[in-house]
Amino acid sequence: MRFMLSCFVLCVTWTTAASAEQEAAAATVRLIEIDGSYADYSGGTDVDPIGSILGGGGRNRSLALLCSTLRSIATKKEFEAVFFDMSGTVGMNAAQASEFKRHIEKLKAAGIRTVALIKMATTSVYTIAAHCDRVLLASHGDLDFHSPSVNALYVKDALDLLGVEVDTVRAGDFKAAVEPFMRSSMSEHLRAHYVEMITSINDTWLSEIERGRGLKREDLRRLQSRRFIDGDEAKEAGLVDEVVPFGTERRRVETWIGGDVRWVLPKPPAAKDMSFFEMMNLLTGRRATARSDKECLAVLYLNGMISDGKSRMPGMMVSGPTIETIRKIKDDALVKGVVVRIDSPGGSVSASIEIRAALLELAAEKPVIVSMGSTAASGGYWISCLGRPVYAEATTITGSIGVFGMKPSLGPLMERLGVKVEYAELDRASSAMNVDRGWTESERRTLQKRVDKVYREFITLVAEQRNSDATTIEQSAGGRVFTGAQALKHDLVDELGGLEAAIAALKAACKIEGKIQVWRFPQVDSAVNLIELLRQPGDYVTSPDSLSALRLLAQSGYDLRPYLLMLQWSLTHRRPWVMALCPSQFVIE
Repeated sequence: MRFMLSCFVLCVTWTTAASAEQEAAAATVRLIEIDGSYADYSGGTDVDPIGSILGGGGRNRSLALLCSTLRSIATKKEFEAVFFDMSGTVGMNAAQASEFKRHIEKLKAAGIRTVALIKMATTSVYTIAAHCDRVLLASHGDLDFHSPSVNALYVKDALDLLGVEVDTVRAGDFKAAVEPFMRSSMSEHLRAHYVEMITSINDTWLSEIERGRGLKREDLRRLQSRRFIDGDEAKEAGLVDEVVPFGTERRRVETWIGGDVRWVLPKPPAAKDMSFFEMMNLLTGRRATARSDKECLAVLYLNGMISDGKSRMPGMMVSGPTIETIRKIKDDALVKGVVVRIDSPGGSVSASIEIRAALLELAAEKPVIVSMGSTAASGGYWISCLGRPVYAEATTITGSIGVFGMKPSLGPLMERLGVKVEYAELDRASSAMNVDRGWTESERRTLQKRVDKVYREFITLVAEQRNSDATTIEQSAGGRVFTGAQALKHDLVDELGGLEAAIAALKAACKIEGKIQVWRFPQVDSAVNLIELLRQPGDYVTSPDSLSALRLLAQSGYDLRPYLLMLQWSLTHRRPWVMALCPSQFVIE
């Protein structure tokens, strides 16, 4: 009996050892799912509570975490291959996609093979897959292989039907943020300028595909002119390596790698019971963040439209809280240098001036590098002018050096409704900002003079910070919008590169060798507060039909925030104001 038991133990030991040897010999493939919307940094919360409530938002994935995972894989070299499942909806802007692509190249440089699975991929998503060694297309999918275009929503005719007139003043014939309120269609000079810009973006896309897939540019342009390409056509054209039936993706990867394959999946988060109060703390970002007592570098994220104010607003860079965060970083002795990461179409001139002044105070105390994300235009470009190195992606939207002011008039609408405003005033100028009338010619001249003055200040500022002269800068101003690649040629930025390149430059400026912690700001105190959100003023869209129409436009891809912001400010601010805002209502697809 003892002899039989001993034999059994020996048998089990041998089998276990054999299994371990087999597992060790198998090639390991790391599966990474790329799906959903990604955020550079969410300020302490990766949940959009209002979007979740309305059914259009939800959880944002962290781009920083994704890049950190890929860096770790490239460094440790514990996997033979990485399989990117991109068959879902990939919500990355151009700057985020560029950062992701660079990390794919790092995997390949480390000798790790890469493969991507796509299903319904647009050109921008396909350019990511094209960086991989192998591209698989689901048999029930296809490619929407289009060139980029600009979609601008022109609202003048709709406002005319409603009886709403909009008075505008602007400096710069290419300042397109107000053109949809002034014209029924796009001006030809602006259309030609946009064609130059999207050509620059498309050239970047095609260059990446040429390098990744070894295809000729003229062939790619011919495919773009057809746009919709099914699986067989995509394979024949060399855009993909295989068209795979559903459920066979892993077997195709195993065949490509050869031999035994062990798949490594991300570990699911541990289940946790959550009380109502814990859930609300999560939604509003009220979570504790531990800071170490070691020296660090900082990345300061300045995202959203620039606005005056003292309270935080979602999707906005509000001057008060932003300046408070900047000063905290300046006074933090452990922070040795700062990358200012800007992703903003601009906004209020006064808020841009105040935020830039705080950034100058920071730059006087610590080394600073500017990194532009998807957009850093108009007011977003204004705050980048710190006399410090500026990094941009090739597809970053920047420039838009121009200024405008705007005020809607509801006079015709009120007249149709039988509403009339009577005044007892000492002079006509006292009612210049009232919504029942437009500006007089005298008032328009006065406001145009103010806008021109701010425009000259903008040009002078850029000329000083770029070590140039006003005449040269004016040739790149006028409200013109450029890609990062174009801006480099116009000397509006210093280098093409992403956030990691900016951090590396900051380390060099700080004379830091080896590893150092990187902290991201603003931290949890920048989180969205649900109660504040629900109490925000400006509920001027009261008609259910109007609300449905706005929701339909938003779901169609139009960013209505610039319109709503400008109209809201015009209706609530009883004083003239000027904006430095990129035409962010256009959608580049």
